[in-house]
Amino acid sequence: MIETRHTSSIEPALAAAAFGDQPGRWPLPTARTPDELWLRAVAAGGQGRYGSACRDLAVLRRCGMPARLQSLAHSTQGSFLRQLGWHALARGWDGRALASAGTNPEARADALIGLAADALGVGRLAAAATLLGRADAVLGTATVPDRLAVRRRWVGAELAMASGEGEIAVGCATEAVALAQAMGLEKGQASVRHRVKSDVVLAAALCSAGATERARAVAEAALEATGRLDLIPLRWALTCLLIDIGSVTFGTRELHDLRDICAGQVRRAGGTWRCG
Repeated sequence: MIETRHTSSIEPALAAAAFGDQPGRWPLPTARTPDELWLRAVAAGGQGRYGSACRDLAVLRRCGMPARLQSLAHSTQGSFLRQLGWHALARGWDGRALASAGTNPEARADALIGLAADALGVGRLAAAATLLGRADAVLGTATVPDRLAVRRRWVGAELAMASGEGEIAVGCATEAVALAQAMGLEKGQASVRHRVKSDVVLAAALCSAGATERARAVAEAALEATGRLDLIPLRWALTCLLIDIGSVTFGTRELHDLRDICAGQVRRAGGTWRCG
């Protein structure tokens, strides 16, 4: 039974897991409202528990909720697919997110940033840049959750890396780190997952700019954090990066084993990796 009123005491706990200081919390409380369903899905996805997350999103999509939540559910589904390598499939979900967003600025910006990331993943760099420009137009004229400014910098950094512009990538990623550090502080609950993801993006950007030693230091610190916080998808990404650039803390075999362990955990939790 999904309630439509937003009076549940469970919502703060789910918000802390999705966008706050408890990203590794498991098991998660049972959602009682549509907003809680979305928060629960976001939190579970951050841990790599895609089966649980997608089940919650499917329930949310059937609820006949307002456009904002329907759109966010589509965007979140697209995000999960991208994390597993399915950028072309993600584009369909993000397209539906944009179509259902209406005039809600949060939903529109989320969908446009997602579509930009989808385009980037299939090599359509000019389309990605155009979509980011459309997202900027929304972000510049409306009050939206601060997570969106962070996400926009992540995709901007990735676009710069794909375009061979390492210094620009480092600039975008550095902005993401600063914004993530400030995210949620007004409410007294920092978003730990966004901080770690921003460090992942910064490490990759530093690599693209040729600053390998600094990239290694950032990545190794972030890898320790992902283990402590149980952020399996980010842990997998960091092991892949450190396999490429080497580590002074972890041996090559250890990194390969850790990467395979993370991939296996994701598969067992309902994620399907795209190969090739």
